[in-house]
Amino acid sequence: MHLPFTAGGAKVVRVASWSKTHGLVRVDGHTYFPEKYNNFHGMTINATWFPFPPYLMEVAPTDANPSQVTAYAGRDYSILQAIAEALNFTVNFLSYQGWDQVMIRLIHREAYIRPIKLAVLPNLLEIYDFTFFIERATLGFSMAKPTIKPSWQSLYYPLEPEVWGSIAAAVILVFIVLMLMRPESEKKTHETWPVLKQVVGTLLDEAIPGGLPRSSPTRVVLTAWLIFSFIVGTLYRSNLTAYLTAPKYPPRVETLDDLVGKDAKITTTPDITEFIDSWKRSNSKLFKALSDRIEIVPTFTAGLLEAIEKGKAYVYERLNLEVLIAEHFTSKGGFTPLYVARQNIVPGYCGWPLSPNTPFKANLDHCILAFHGAGLIEKWTKEVLERTQFDSRRRMSTATEADGTSSGDQDAVEIHQVTTKALTLIHMQGPLFLFLVGAFLSFAVFIESSSGEYEYAMRAAQALFEETMKERRSRRCSSFFVLDEGSTVNVNKMLDSEYQGSDGTAIFKVVGGRVSDTNLTHALHSRAMSQVHRLRLLSWCVTVVVMSNDPSFLAAFAEASDNERLLLWETRLLVITSLDMPLLRRLLQDYWSFSMMNAMFLTSKAEENHERCQLYVHLPYSPAGAQVVRVGSWSTAHGLIPLDGYTFFPEKYNNFHSMSINVTWFPMPPYFEEIESHLKTNQMASFTGRGYRMLEVIAEALNFTINVMPFENWNVVRENIISRKAFIRPIKLAILPRFEKLYDFTMFIERATLGFTMTKPTIKPNWQSLSHPLQPEVWGSVVATVLLAFIVLMWMNSSGENKESETWLVVRQVVGTLLDEAITGELPRKSSTRVMLTAWLIFSFIVGTVYRSNLTASLTAPKYPRRAETLADLVATGAKIAMPPDMVNFVIGFKKSDSKLFKAVSERAEFVASFKEGIEQVSHKHKAYIYERLNMKALIAEHFTNQRGFTPLYVARDNILAGYCGWPLAPNTPFKTHLDRYIMDFHGGGLIEKWTTLVLEKAGFDSRQRQSKTEESSSESLQDTDKTP
Repeated sequence: MHLPFTAGGAKVVRVASWSKTHGLVRVDGHTYFPEKYNNFHGMTINATWFPFPPYLMEVAPTDANPSQVTAYAGRDYSILQAIAEALNFTVNFLSYQGWDQVMIRLIHREAYIRPIKLAVLPNLLEIYDFTFFIERATLGFSMAKPTIKPSWQSLYYPLEPEVWGSIAAAVILVFIVLMLMRPESEKKTHETWPVLKQVVGTLLDEAIPGGLPRSSPTRVVLTAWLIFSFIVGTLYRSNLTAYLTAPKYPPRVETLDDLVGKDAKITTTPDITEFIDSWKRSNSKLFKALSDRIEIVPTFTAGLLEAIEKGKAYVYERLNLEVLIAEHFTSKGGFTPLYVARQNIVPGYCGWPLSPNTPFKANLDHCILAFHGAGLIEKWTKEVLERTQFDSRRRMSTATEADGTSSGDQDAVEIHQVTTKALTLIHMQGPLFLFLVGAFLSFAVFIESSSGEYEYAMRAAQALFEETMKERRSRRCSSFFVLDEGSTVNVNKMLDSEYQGSDGTAIFKVVGGRVSDTNLTHALHSRAMSQVHRLRLLSWCVTVVVMSNDPSFLAAFAEASDNERLLLWETRLLVITSLDMPLLRRLLQDYWSFSMMNAMFLTSKAEENHERCQLYVHLPYSPAGAQVVRVGSWSTAHGLIPLDGYTFFPEKYNNFHSMSINVTWFPMPPYFEEIESHLKTNQMASFTGRGYRMLEVIAEALNFTINVMPFENWNVVRENIISRKAFIRPIKLAILPRFEKLYDFTMFIERATLGFTMTKPTIKPNWQSLSHPLQPEVWGSVVATVLLAFIVLMWMNSSGENKESETWLVVRQVVGTLLDEAITGELPRKSSTRVMLTAWLIFSFIVGTVYRSNLTASLTAPKYPRRAETLADLVATGAKIAMPPDMVNFVIGFKKSDSKLFKAVSERAEFVASFKEGIEQVSHKHKAYIYERLNMKALIAEHFTNQRGFTPLYVARDNILAGYCGWPLAPNTPFKTHLDRYIMDFHGGGLIEKWTTLVLEKAGFDSRQRQSKTEESSSESLQDTDKTP
């Protein structure tokens, strides 16, 4: 074996030997297939590189030692040094001669490693090997920070329009009041200027013109106005100063979508060309747009300068961008006109590129994985960034001291984007109170009285959250709040509970104004419910809280959440409202989301001066039937109390209390069928089949009765489920995306068993059957042997005493004995002729025996043509395909499929009225019939199999669809989890397989029994006919 790295260098060593005496013996402690790369014995590994701070860069020599050996630094250099120490090798960095040379060295194996991370892309995997990932791919982009253009409206912005209006109203009001309070002597002059100067002048921070008023009421009003003017003036100047010093910057471009939407040009350096090629071949419109706009610049300096001067974006590695901006485009005070966008451009991970088929990749991966586990990669990244920033500040400080100049504008601290809150009416409550005391107090009393009920409800909801979150403490739960436009409550109080433990909270406020129910439903569906549904899919458990006193809003929420399939039984819904009981009952009874799902209403209607809230739920199945019940209450005195043995968010479907559940069906043996004996009498319909047996067991466990709706046709069955006239169709259906939009499904029953049946291929009579027992090569060898034997015997007869024998005699000897005839004439006297004839007789006996045996076998056990057993075989036959009408949705799905096989099936599909009509077309027109596998087997056994068990049909081996089947349920069926639990138990107990076997055996037995009775009745009728004179 060759060992490339040993203490003595690369060499070929003998690791073992084998001998008869000692067997297999290892030599010098070696092992078979020894590990070559756990120890490099101090040998050198070539590495290629390029300057890429902060990952790998060359350290400049110091002034004290300018001739020192080249040194390197950086995060990835630290990683490589740690690996080299662990594997005992030294690193030899090849001199940097350009980007192309760096990668060519890897391809040609002049170097093994490029210890600088690179995104692991499919086109790069075709060229290099990669180590285990170092970190996520961090390709980003940098742009110039957006700035603000001066505007004359800046003097107007510090106050909102409502505030300006209220100030104008106060000015007019005070002016009128002061005019009315003037002395009688001044009223006669009708001069308004002194009063106007008092009002407007003091508002503009001027002194009161003239002397102070003598009237006490006027002094009180003027004093209040001075206080108001002081407050307004101070707030205006403060907000104006804040607005001018902390302006509102335009939004930055932070994502790839923003960058493409901005329509800006993009620059990068030549070493990104591989990414550009990958983007051009991508199916993403964003990446294609990115590749179309990109321009190559020689250096990063040119790219960043164009970003500052021309508004372009510069694409490169994120940390490298931050380091280069900090080093070359940042002032001593930390100001830079550039920023690096928040989002990465390329998803995925980075690793070190290696030369193709690097044998010690696993050793490198082992070390890198250990570094990840110890947190060393993050530690080294942090250290090199801190060191780089320190070196950058020291270089700028040194350069500033050398120049002797200050950096003026560059030292200005950047003000990050902050939304400045303008002065609102809330801030004006103090000044306005001096003039609108009565109105403000009456308004405050009104708000207090109207919000008191909501306050009670919030306190009750907080207590309810504490109680329910105790149960769910071990799970990561989220809370979603949906508020209407009029809700003014603060939900943060509810979220402050020590038991809240929420994995996330989202608040949706639906703003639609006073619109009709239809428009509000549309607004909920398009703006809120789709967002809530997406968040629900990302959460382990969810509680949805709806707050509104508007019945149309709550009704619209119920419809939208139902249409969007927002609620599962595991999703808890709490509705906080103060509606009257009749409206509340109507909502609980009329809407699916409130009546059937895990919903509870918390009503904040106070009772006889008690701060009390009530909790109501709708129980669709109870001993008293469907009803709205009170399950608990909350009061300031007693807290949260459950009532009458109920729990909060009670379980509704563990016991149906013998109430009826509608079931829709269609005849589909052996899964579900009506018993024939009841078809001929007026007795109540009775059913059988595997699906019915499973449903009976579930009904007994959940204590409900089964009401099987009459079968009319397939479309009615479908509409019964969609419109919720029936909850369950206990006949399996393939779980396909098209069907999941229409129905819910139980847990899978079994694999999807859609198959097809065709007629068994037969053999047509053929004169060539006599040649079939032997292959053509065997026939050729027999003919050759006959000729050879004839020639040899002719030659032997001509050289002996039988020279005058005729040719015919030899022919009869050779061909006759081959055909099992006796030897004609006398036996030959010559020994050689006898030996030859004996050998020929043995050959003739063997060939004749083999031929007769094979001929008998081929006639009694013929070789039938190959059957079509797969979908590909079926398409290859070119046969037409018959289907029943209930397969129309499958055909539509096949047409939309990308599979050529499914498209071919949809093009050849023809619908037939019944199974018998389809099988007749299969028998007479050589078509295929597609339907459920076990159903076809049962019907073939019942209608197309004789008493001896023969049928001209067969069901193909392979299923057409991949996937699983379940029972279709009505949309948002709330007790789906209960059905799933029992189906899981059936799987665990092997009951589904057992019931399948039983119903198939029963179907076969019934078929044979019917055929036997039919034959007996036929024979009796024939006997009666014979006796008739």
